[in-house]
Amino acid sequence: MTTPVNTAKATKRWKLADGADEYQGHTSAIDYNPNYSGTVWKGGDENTIADVVPGEPSIAITMAQDTENEDSLWRLFHDSPAGTEKTFIWYPHYGGTFALEVKLRTVKPQLITNRAGGVPEITITLPCSEAVTYTGGA
Repeated sequence: MTTPVNTAKATKRWKLADGADEYQGHTSAIDYNPNYSGTVWKGGDENTIADVVPGEPSIAITMAQDTENEDSLWRLFHDSPAGTEKTFIWYPHYGGTFALEVKLRTVKPQLITNRAGGVPEITITLPCSEAVTYTGGA
């Protein structure tokens, strides 16, 4: 039996792209949820029964509310008609070779005013296609 090498590394900077446009500097979190749901039962003697049901995948994107920059991710969502289809590709590590691709439809993002200081940040959670490994190159 062989032991595979673990090459995992800390996420410091990622890449998010929509076509030729990159938005890694506009996001503080990207969370993909394949949304598998179900029930897991564990009994004595380590017996386990799992009933897993595939659900609808979703992606949550946390972004800066950059209203003044026409090229910002926030403005991409705000200025696009609701329901515009987009294909997003993101690399968990900016210089890495592994990337995921999802298709989603835009929604109008929340607009908040934060007088406590700092940059207002919003999170949108969108239904999306199942994430597939992107093979189109960096």
